[in-house]
Amino acid sequence: MGFQWQIYILFFMAVGNLFFFFFAENLTMKKEIGKWFMDIAKYVTTAVVISSFLGSFDQKWAMYTIATSTIVLTFGVGVFIIKLD
Repeated sequence: MGFQWQIYILFFMAVGNLFFFFFAENLTMKKEIGKWFMDIAKYVTTAVVISSFLGSFDQKWAMYTIATSTIVLTFGVGVFIIKLD
């Protein structure tokens, strides 16, 4: 149960940072935001791998589905933002 809340928090942090991206003034700041999105994808991946080894969940498919969609979304947004120059 705790891991699912961590995924939700990371997802909403990423969405909130996306709104900040539209107000960023310079390209350097936007690239840093892109790197931050890619870091979120790495953190979620690490959390899923560690929790799959250590924890027992009733609904593993839900955890993997939420984690995969969060990873794809945050990594994709990060790469898109970095490639904007």
